[in-house]
Amino acid sequence: MRKNVIMTVVGCVKNEGLPEDVVKLFTTGYLSGEDDCWKLKYTETDPETSERSHVTLQMEKNSVSMSRDGFGRTLMQFTPGRRFEGMYQTPFGDMSIGIFPNQVSYRVDSEKGEIDLSYRLDIQGQYSGERELHIRFADKNTKGA
Repeated sequence: MRKNVIMTVVGCVKNEGLPEDVVKLFTTGYLSGEDDCWKLKYTETDPETSERSHVTLQMEKNSVSMSRDGFGRTLMQFTPGRRFEGMYQTPFGDMSIGIFPNQVSYRVDSEKGEIDLSYRLDIQGQYSGERELHIRFADKNTKGA
């Protein structure tokens, strides 16, 4: 099963002593899968450079993984109670990242879904603050979507 979806992606950065930074993206993508394994794919465009990144979120067995190509190439795994360590690739060099999820939840059916992630982020071994990612999506052909 593969469906075209419309999406809202909201990212939130919370750093101590600084105002909360919220970024919203409205886009289209596609959902594939069934039962216990779903994939959501979409493309982001950097507003400053117009460079495109393809993002894939895979949801299965109470965890979510996110891979991104292009600018900011990375792979992140969000599993409750487990720290993930990986790399974030930039044109200026690679940086190590560490993620410890506070919340990992998703709900998906063949018509719509949502993903909610909240996590602590370390960059190069230094605490970088709290992050949240909230994604809502619905079948493009569903009324009210």
